[in-house]
Amino acid sequence: MAIPRRIWILNVLAVVVAATCARLGFWLMFLGFNLAFLPTSWRGPAPTLLTQPDVLLSGQAGTVLLLGSLTFIGGSLLSLWTLKSW
Repeated sequence: MAIPRRIWILNVLAVVVAATCARLGFWLMFLGFNLAFLPTSWRGPAPTLLTQPDVLLSGQAGTVLLLGSLTFIGGSLLSLWTLKSW
């Protein structure tokens, strides 16, 4: 019994797409994590999220923190989806 050629090709392409999605998810998580914690080094060690959240979350630092967190969440969801599809 011969396996149809198009099914074999789709299986190979699915593995390539899954590997690409896994790599993209990793880099999104890496970038998001670094962006989320970058504002803490801008402000120095004194203001933390627990002691002075209004200082840390205000202005440009708050925007970068939000974008980094959303990027990290997107990368995590993409990685989980990739694991589910394998």
